Amino acid sequence: MRTLSRYICCLGMLSLPVTSMAEMSVYFGAEAGISKILMEELDDGKSSRVYAGFNFIEEFGVELSTGDLGEFDNNFTSDAVSSVEVDSVHNIVAIFNAPLIFVEKGHFHARYGIYQLNVKPNNTNGTDREDDFIGFTYAFGASYPFLGPLAATLNAQYFHDVDDLDLWSFSAGLRLEF
Repeated sequence: MRTLSRYICCLGMLSLPVTSMAEMSVYFGAEAGISKILMEELDDGKSSRVYAGFNFIEEFGVELSTGDLGEFDNNFTSDAVSSVEVDSVHNIVAIFNAPLIFVEKGHFHARYGIYQLNVKPNNTNGTDREDDFIGFTYAFGASYPFLGPLAATLNAQYFHDVDDLDLWSFSAGLRLEF
């Protein structure tokens, strides 16, 4: 009897890491959409990003991404800046997950973290300069699994304090979760 109880205790202790790992997951994804600088003079850009994430538990994880927010062309010829290109966008964010109340399998995502991006204004007078910006970003979105581990995603992301500009990205994509 004593040997059996020790055996059961050992099995129980060995199963603890396995049960805690059951909630862990890794995911990869890609998204494309539009990006906006909230300035009347500049048109919308085309954004894209690829990302990878790790959920420590079902509700919390970390995500890394890289992408491009596109080129914003000037509508007015009177301004010295003819376009602005925003590329080399890198993020590291904490991600918080919650189930969608009105959709059985869907999830809501909120992300908060740090970005680094490169801004290249193309001036008509030939005085181009590049600037790197580092700041805070937040995002929210939703995902819905539709084919096994494959999920459709919708996201909106705000980049704070990019040279006093309001910069948003709105995208849709696919995510593969393991």
